[in-house]
Amino acid sequence: MPKNQYVIATHSEFVFGSVLGEAYQSTHGGVVSSVKIETGAPASAVNQGADHVLFVEGKDGGIDSIVMGDLLLGTPIRVRALGSCRNMRMVAKSLFAYHPTYYFLIDRDTLDDDQVEQMWSSFPDPNSHNTLCWKRREVESYFIDPLCFSKSSFVTATIAEVETELVNIASGRVWHDIARFCAILLSGKDIAWWRGKRHRFTFGSDRNVALSELCNAPLHCERISFVSKAYRIEMCESLFREVELQFLKNNAVPILGLGNWLYMMEASEIFSVLISKFANVRIPGPGGSYKTLKGPEAEIAFVRELISKLEGNKEMPQDLTEVVEAVKTRTR
Repeated sequence: MPKNQYVIATHSEFVFGSVLGEAYQSTHGGVVSSVKIETGAPASAVNQGADHVLFVEGKDGGIDSIVMGDLLLGTPIRVRALGSCRNMRMVAKSLFAYHPTYYFLIDRDTLDDDQVEQMWSSFPDPNSHNTLCWKRREVESYFIDPLCFSKSSFVTATIAEVETELVNIASGRVWHDIARFCAILLSGKDIAWWRGKRHRFTFGSDRNVALSELCNAPLHCERISFVSKAYRIEMCESLFREVELQFLKNNAVPILGLGNWLYMMEASEIFSVLISKFANVRIPGPGGSYKTLKGPEAEIAFVRELISKLEGNKEMPQDLTEVVEAVKTRTR
């Protein structure tokens, strides 16, 4: 007899195989060895208690869950992470009919403005799912904004110094991010091959190198699988120019206030660099001593201190306030 047994009611075999199985392994450190899947369970067979849960990307204890957990503290909403699942919207659709008090907050990633607006204007969609997305690429995108970042008591630099470093970091990786953004749009997923190319663009970033990498990337999808090489290159170049315009607005380098690069670039690693360079994250220890934090611990402590400092005043990024209010409204 197994030590732990789980009963899962779902109409989708995907839910267990791709999500709940992953969640089990990450939570228990084990492997699902014996699974019995029964589909077609009636809605009446599923517990529809008023247990409000917000699922976020990442892991429990990660920045997404920490931010939303702190912002929703004192509400009946629990925050849980679903790991690195790339199919949260599918999961949300699978569970919606049975758990209308489950909500899902996903990264924006490569969604365009119309898709974001549709998701927000229809939340909650009575015919679909309870899903929202960040209005910027990911939650760290809010914290790399110099105006927000510099509000932390841990920061040891001026806003001008943070701005200069942010632009320097962005200049070294913007073409990689533009090319990867295009690769995801073309293939419909974040391919591991492309992630391995990051080192080529970290220093001395070059537009033509990034574009060449995109044109030669192994993008396996129906959209471009059966076209000639010349047309494939034309498609890649056209999309690259379109995304480049969104990022940089006809500029050769990132400039604060011009283009959407600050909101569209991958922000998690930029955030880590800014923390390591400009934040002295020290927390009280035993006997009046202080402990200096580094790495992920420093990032979590930084975010929590910043959230506590900004919460309830006009300096809190508006998008964070809107996400909190949109979810809290569901419990009233």
